[in-house]
Amino acid sequence: MGTSSIPGSTNPAHVAVNADIFDFPLSTFEMAEIAALDGKRRYFHQNRMSLLAYRMMRPDFDAQR
Repeated sequence: MGTSSIPGSTNPAHVAVNADIFDFPLSTFEMAEIAALDGKRRYFHQNRMSLLAYRMMRPDFDAQR
């Protein structure tokens, strides 16, 4: 469909895993459903509690090495 993914990570191994998107097939129906999505509509809405929870997360960066 000409759409690019932009995996976000500072860890090259994670970028490679995120970019490996060809490990499953999509049917013609599924591709049509994706194509029909409104590119201007937000499908995920954060509320104050989810933003606070996200801010409080402390990932273990040493475990990513």
